[in-house]
Amino acid sequence: MKALGSNVPELIVLPVYSALPSEMQSKIFDPAPPGAQKAQARQRSGRAGSTGPGKCYWLFTEAAYRNEMLPTLIPDIQLQNLAHTILMVKAMGINNLLNFDFMDPPPQQTMATALKNLYALSALDDEGLLTQLGQKMADCK
Repeated sequence: MKALGSNVPELIVLPVYSALPSEMQSKIFDPAPPGAQKAQARQRSGRAGSTGPGKCYWLFTEAAYRNEMLPTLIPDIQLQNLAHTILMVKAMGINNLLNFDFMDPPPQQTMATALKNLYALSALDDEGLLTQLGQKMADCK
């Protein structure tokens, strides 16, 4: 890595071998997690010295803090695969997801992808309703 110089993007090293459960191995296909947000950085620096002497050292530049970091966290529902969430919501009998009052509405493209995946798994029928297999999948949690 040192030979490649400083132009190499940040890497996340994840182990992949048969001793890991498949859900752990599948993490290599997940998008890289977002970095810290301004709110998190401020909160962590506030904790330093709250119960005793302490200092907080930020490992990012002031320019990165000002120009690159998001002010607050992005809700998980806007970042994650929604197939499991949609499966659970449909199992509760809520089928009209476009009018569902999500606290933080997910991107429509993310929802469409999850619906397509559930349909491909035969968890949903042509009308987007839960099939018997979909109900069994929801019951497994």
